[in-house]
Amino acid sequence: MNRKADKRLTNLRPTLATLDTRAAKPMPKTADPFYLSPEWKALVARLIQQRGRRCEMCGKTHEDDGTPTRLIGDHVVERRDGGADLDPTNIQLLCSREGGNGRAHEDGKVGGCHARKTARARNERMARRWG
Repeated sequence: MNRKADKRLTNLRPTLATLDTRAAKPMPKTADPFYLSPEWKALVARLIQQRGRRCEMCGKTHEDDGTPTRLIGDHVVERRDGGADLDPTNIQLLCSREGGNGRAHEDGKVGGCHARKTARARNERMARRWG
């Protein structure tokens, strides 16, 4: 390569400033107003009463400290994928934390059934979109 060209390239100044990503803070997570509605809360409470306080994926009923399992009403087919909002047959009750009942989840993975199901659905959605 030409020495003159090398010198000229090293003297170019950057036109963009460097962004310090350590200062960037993610936006706080906010709940979808739908999940705060009285209709949704009543449906989940009714399903817990009918089906029992038990994770429908792993069967967990209580945490390691003995407290009842915190269950989250989860759409089998997510709303953004066309699932029905308030159809009880489209709602499953999933645990929010790993462990409980004195044991870890059988697959040994970390996270409650709700977080893992949501991540799996997100990955499938992205694969359909970009796959």
